[in-house]
Amino acid sequence: SVEGFENLQPLMVTADRDMLHQVVYNLVDNAVKFTQEDGTISVFAGETKNGEVCVSIRNTGEGVSSEEIGKIFERFYKVDKSRSYDVKSAGLGLYLCKTIVEMHRGKIFAESVEGEFTRFTVMLPKLDK
Repeated sequence: SVEGFENLQPLMVTADRDMLHQVVYNLVDNAVKFTQEDGTISVFAGETKNGEVCVSIRNTGEGVSSEEIGKIFERFYKVDKSRSYDVKSAGLGLYLCKTIVEMHRGKIFAESVEGEFTRFTVMLPKLDK
């Protein structure tokens, strides 16, 4: 076993697998794009005290300003203006993440400290067995 992971237990949610895959893919893809060369990306998954399943993806880097963090999930919004002509990026990724998470009765939020890190957290209701 890997040190620190001996007691991992599955965390189950009722969800569309492909949609949640898209959320995690988008969040990890953004983390990769905005992490400096010698930076780090951390992923956490666990259960909250309220019985929700929590997935958090944190990357070091420039971060997002306090003015922009409130707009980050808006349709067509892009933090990095230098990529605004990037055909591959329409500014829909985080908007779609929010839409998908809310369709699953969950929440998504972002927090950031400029020059240090950005963290996206997804909270989903745990599957009642």
